[in-house]
Amino acid sequence: MKREEKEAFREKIWEKMEKEKIVAFPLPIRGRIPNFIGSDRAAEKIRELKEWENARTIAANPDYAQHKIRELALREGKTLIMASPRLKHGYLRIDPEKARGREEHASTIKGAFRLGMQIPEPTRPDLIITGCVAVDKKGYRLGKGGGYGDR
Repeated sequence: MKREEKEAFREKIWEKMEKEKIVAFPLPIRGRIPNFIGSDRAAEKIRELKEWENARTIAANPDYAQHKIRELALREGKTLIMASPRLKHGYLRIDPEKARGREEHASTIKGAFRLGMQIPEPTRPDLIITGCVAVDKKGYRLGKGGGYGDR
């Protein structure tokens, strides 16, 4: 798919989400991985997967829609690897012991910078949780267009 086609498709998805009123903070959703009503429930469902249960290190993007899953990873004693926004500061590694009792804060961007450690490249995670604007039937994802998910 060409760049222009991808951008047109993103616009179509963002418009549909707004029209159907399934978007949640932060707004506006254009130009970002959109948060959606039910993202917390989706995070809870991920915990039912065997892959989640077996994972000790979880990588998750910093978008708001994945906030709850990052928090749950820390609450369950999993090490969290999070990209800094737009990869300006590499990656952040948050040790669940350092975050104990402050998991909700540690799983935010500010909290991850405060309680985590900057690393130039992520260690190999056991499970990657990534947000997207859309996914096709074959599992190919379409992000917000910055190319960060590819890395």
